Amino acid sequence: HGRGYCFRAAVRELDSCDVRVPHAPLLPRSTDPFVGRDAILDLLVARLGQAPGGSENLVVLLGEAGAGKTRLARELSGVARSRGVKAWFGSAYEHGGAPAYWPWIQLLRACHEELSDPIWRRHLGPGAWAIAQLMPELELTLPAVDLDTQLARFQLFQEVTRFFKSAALDHPVLLILDDLQWADPGTIELCGFVARALQEAPILLLATQRTGELPADVDTPGPLDQLGRLITPIGLPGLTEGEVSELARLVTGQDAIESKLVRALHDRTRGNPLFVRQSLDLIAQRGDWSVVEGSAPALDLPPAIRQVIRRRLSGLSEACRRTLQTAAVIGTTFEIGVLARVRDSAEESTLDALEPARRIGLIEAGGSDAARERVFSFTHTLVKDSLYEELSLRDRGEIHARVATALSGRHARSRSADLAEIADHELRALPFDCVRAATACRRAARVAQEASGFEAAARLLSQAVRRLEVEGGEPRDRSCLLIDLGENEFYAGRIARAWSAFRAAADSARVAAPELLADVAPRLVDCLELGAGDVRVARSVVDQGLQALSEDASAARAGLLAQRAEVAVELSTSERIELLDQAALLATQSQDAAAILEVAHSRAILRDPTRLAENARDADHFFALTEQYPEAAGNMRYRSLRRFGVCMTRYVGALTACDVARADAQLEQCQAIARASQVGAARFATHLMLAGRALGDGRLSDLETLLARTDAGRDLQPATGARVFSNARATEDRLETAAWLNYGFALMNARGSLDGLCQLELDPALSAYDDALRDAHYFVITSARIHALIGNVDRARALLLQLPMKVLTRMPVQYGDLGALCTLVEISCAEQDRTSAERLYEQLRPHAALNAVGPTFEYFGSVAHYLGLLARLLGRPSLAEQHFQAAIEVNRSLGMPLQVEASEDALRSAQRQ
Repeated sequence: HGRGYCFRAAVRELDSCDVRVPHAPLLPRSTDPFVGRDAILDLLVARLGQAPGGSENLVVLLGEAGAGKTRLARELSGVARSRGVKAWFGSAYEHGGAPAYWPWIQLLRACHEELSDPIWRRHLGPGAWAIAQLMPELELTLPAVDLDTQLARFQLFQEVTRFFKSAALDHPVLLILDDLQWADPGTIELCGFVARALQEAPILLLATQRTGELPADVDTPGPLDQLGRLITPIGLPGLTEGEVSELARLVTGQDAIESKLVRALHDRTRGNPLFVRQSLDLIAQRGDWSVVEGSAPALDLPPAIRQVIRRRLSGLSEACRRTLQTAAVIGTTFEIGVLARVRDSAEESTLDALEPARRIGLIEAGGSDAARERVFSFTHTLVKDSLYEELSLRDRGEIHARVATALSGRHARSRSADLAEIADHELRALPFDCVRAATACRRAARVAQEASGFEAAARLLSQAVRRLEVEGGEPRDRSCLLIDLGENEFYAGRIARAWSAFRAAADSARVAAPELLADVAPRLVDCLELGAGDVRVARSVVDQGLQALSEDASAARAGLLAQRAEVAVELSTSERIELLDQAALLATQSQDAAAILEVAHSRAILRDPTRLAENARDADHFFALTEQYPEAAGNMRYRSLRRFGVCMTRYVGALTACDVARADAQLEQCQAIARASQVGAARFATHLMLAGRALGDGRLSDLETLLARTDAGRDLQPATGARVFSNARATEDRLETAAWLNYGFALMNARGSLDGLCQLELDPALSAYDDALRDAHYFVITSARIHALIGNVDRARALLLQLPMKVLTRMPVQYGDLGALCTLVEISCAEQDRTSAERLYEQLRPHAALNAVGPTFEYFGSVAHYLGLLARLLGRPSLAEQHFQAAIEVNRSLGMPLQVEASEDALRSAQRQ
């Protein structure tokens, strides 16, 4: 006892022919030599405990699979801990469907396990609640909070930043985020937020990202694109021949390695450390030097490493191999309890089956000290992938089904991570159960959505929709999934994708669940408000939804009538108000709080410039109802989109009424909602509002800065002394394209850059602009104005002929109409069209005291200025002078120096006339 062990085994004699030479054992992971990365490690060690500022506190290790990124990170973690630096580790989940912020959740859990509860509470600070939503296990250790308020992404970012900043006051901190290429957008954004906020703290953020592979969604920017200049990238190249020789010497234990072997190893592995070690292990096991020698060209990396892994697996027993394959289906990390249930075996026998694989380093124990022997992970993802690929499609599906059942049975109180994992397995299960898969995906997506993980939720729901299409799921299930998908796409700011999802949901609902049209219709209308979609389609869905409702469905009917009033632009204002009155009566009779709020919202966002006082009262009434019905107004839709829309109404109304101070107060409200909710559609709208204010104030450099952040703005190039859109391209969100191009042209016009430009120079941008919103009346008008300003009168006239006369004569009845009418004034003056001038004068005369606001929140200043232009064209100089004098006063009150100057010039011109 206390001095060692004596191993005893039964002895049996063998014939000489039965003697086998035992394989050389593989080195366990913990004793793998660390070669070729000392310089980088020294660089990183030098930054530990410093507060370098700038981009030096966010380092990203880049390299292909097997380059040693994770190993280097773990080596740095060991050095850090030996120097008193707190080091915590989190890794992204490669399959997709993981909860939002999964690497940060792991980091926080590691902190929670290591730090005592009093220290944890001190670092977290008073009033924190957002972190607890990601970590339900904290609900007993944190003070109770009022969760009626929105769980906003911004609040989470603030709490995470505050936590690590406080922790760094006690000890320097190293945060490791592994496999950034699989991280959700929220994780990347939080990484950038923390890096910015903690530039002066003794914190080093180290991330790893795999290179050399195409992302699953080539249209989505990668982590490096999103983090931009915040990071210090460090590439991990392949080992040199000298380093391969050193690695081979340490692995084999030989004093010298033949140069021919080193050269062959280097050529075949391209210096990938994992490939080198795997090849040397194979040589040690098989004595087969042909794997590295010879003149055959180097194999592609993925097939080569898979072949090496398969040969490493060949010596394992069938029981061990089958157990590993089942573990590979579960994931890179797996729990023994779950694996045993899936295998329908005892945990002891499962551990025994895995022991050979653990001994040769294929898997390793992980997790906290309390659970170290119950949680295992594959030492490399490619090991897991190779095992997974060995299974037949049928076997994979059957195991996925068992895993989903095991996880569902285990987690009675499923956290977001568990729900996402269950959904992933349900989608891969055989036999495939459409209902179970759809339910699991919707549950997981709902949790992700509540944590503002819209992108992660949308990816999971997209997978579910595609699987149901292949498997022939019920149209009703497909409709529900598509509604949820569209909602998350909308919140993520991808309006065109949201419209497509909602329209597909309506198509499925028509077949088997027409009552769902009442849920789809308001969401289609939301997309219309931001410029995506076709009003005719939305109107058709609303009408079909009304036809499908039963007589007693008064609440649903009220909502659809309200939507009908929103999309019925062909009706007069009084007719739309009548529809809303009918809807309000039905909603009141139903006593349904959601229906009452829906009708109030539709009334509040009519934004008729001829009813500014009524619009303001309707907006106030909506907010009063949200206080009266807090439960109905507490969901994501009302916390973000609905409140934002009504604040936007107040902003437009105040701006139209020339009350800039009140408009700016509402703009601040809109910005606050956009920041808190992180809803992409709200962020886009606030950026347009800021652009409108910059243009109106004459802050052209600020407008150019805003434009430079957009896809359209990045196409600005100097040309003939002007900045033009030389390569503008239409994005999938048509409004975004047209809106920013509109501001780009407005910027050029304000600077006089359009003067002297020929059609050829503007053709690429104008073509993209015309294609972007061919059916949107306002942008057709704006495009015609640009053509008229550069002297292309024929093209301007041809564009205006596309517009139905009833569209022009009904104006103004909704926000943007005054801006459109003033744009038509400029075109009429450029064309010297007196007939149109007479009509426009009569339309605009009642609104002379207002500010002309367009649908992308640009404003043209006093309507009186444009009345003056019309009067001058019609040969009424004295009347024109009166209008211009009034316009000068209004534009001065608005703080619009460019418009003041234009009105003064026009006044002098009228006086000369």
